[in-house]
Amino acid sequence: MTVAEPTSTMREGLERKVMNLRSWVLSAVPQQLVVMAKEEREGEENKKERRRKRENGIY
Repeated sequence: MTVAEPTSTMREGLERKVMNLRSWVLSAVPQQLVVMAKEEREGEENKKERRRKRENGIY
């Protein structure tokens, strides 16, 4: 069995899929970094809050 050369329509469709995937990855990665930074910040705030409560004798 031989493999047919991709037609221009097939190639265009594949290129479009690749570009869509690329743009999705490029938009998703920075968003994930924002989420991670926010979670880290919240973790720091929670630590400070727990320390403040502990120092004030609030459990």
